[in-house]
This record gives sequence, C-alpha cells and structure tokens, in this order.
Amino acid sequence: MDRYLFAFGLAASIAAATVAGYAARVAQTESPPPILASGGFESGLSSPWGTCLYPEFHPQAKSIWFNHGKCRSWAEADRETRFSGKTSLHVVNPGPLAPGDYGMTTQTIKVVPNQRYRVLLWARAKNLASDKAVWVHYEAGRACSLPLVRLDKGTYDWTPFTGTFVCNEPQADFCIVSAGTGEVWIDDIVIEPEPGVVAAKPSAPRGRP
Repeated sequence: MDRYLFAFGLAASIAAATVAGYAARVAQTESPPPILASGGFESGLSSPWGTCLYPEFHPQAKSIWFNHGKCRSWAEADRETRFSGKTSLHVVNPGPLAPGDYGMTTQTIKVVPNQRYRVLLWARAKNLASDKAVWVHYEAGRACSLPLVRLDKGTYDWTPFTGTFVCNEPQADFCIVSAGTGEVWIDDIVIEPEPGVVAAKPSAPRGRP
C-alpha cells in the first residue's frame, strides 16, 4: 500500500512540475517583455524613465523629468486620475514659454532597424494651448524624429492617440515633450511592431526639438 501511495505522489509531483514548466514556457513565448517599459507608470515616474543615450543633448537632465531653457513644467505619477491601473503621468506646464523652452522625459528602447512600429497612448487634457504643446518622438543616431504623436489642443477626457515610426538604429530614446501651456495626463503607452511590415527607407531623423 505504501508503495502505491509513494508512486502516486511521485507521479503527481512530476505531473505538477511538467505543467508548471509548460506554463512558464508558454508565458515566455506569448508575453515577451514590452518594448517600452512602465508605459502605464504603475511604478511611478521612475526608472527606466530617465534613461538616455545622448546626455550631451540634455545637460539639464538631472532628474527624470527635466526642463530646457526657462521652462517651468513639472510632472508626477498621479494616482487620482488615470485611464487604467493605478497611476498615470500628469504633466503641468504653466508657461510663459520662449522658443526652445520645453520639459521632457526619455526612456531608452531597443528596436529592430527598419521595422515599422506603432505607438498607442491614452491622454486627457485641460486647457492645452495648441496641438504643438505636447508630443512624443524618438531620438537616435544623434538626431530626433518628427513628432510621432501630437496631442490635440483644448480640454477633453481620455482619448486614444496613435502614430508609427521606423528607426534605422537598434536603440533609440523615446521622448515625451511638453512645449506649451496646459495640463495633460498620459497613460498606457504601448509600442508594438507592425507584423510583416519592414520599411524600405527608415523615417528620416531631424534636428533637435
């Protein structure tokens, strides 16, 4: 009798370990790490936000959210207003602003050169001065792209925004920029490859914002 109990217990243990191992392999196969980490700011405005490939372009980058020129913008993880989860990114830019004044945060991401990617984010705004006040772009090869997504001006509830890009470098800095007065909340930023889409010519990088 004891032998049967032992054999049954051993078989059950082996079966449980096999199922657990299979589940772990399936999870690894189906859920690769996101290209952009902490896109929902669930860990707050913290690392990996603030990582930067080209710190020489941003000598003011002594904090995760930083200002250029005389910009007085600030940002925080907001637990009261969010699209999903527990937090969103809340950015306030009171102005006044001169050309070249802006606040921003960056995160270094890895991409496949010449692969087309789609950016999706959700945003909410209050008295955003213009459709050039807040945008996202990438920086790679010591230059930056045109805005991938621009937020609409005005006041509105949670709205999806999307854009695409192609980078010819294996790494880039994904940047959130505030260059106009108003408040915005940003949540659930996702960067995903468009399956089977490889561009013949990558998006041309531009100068500094």
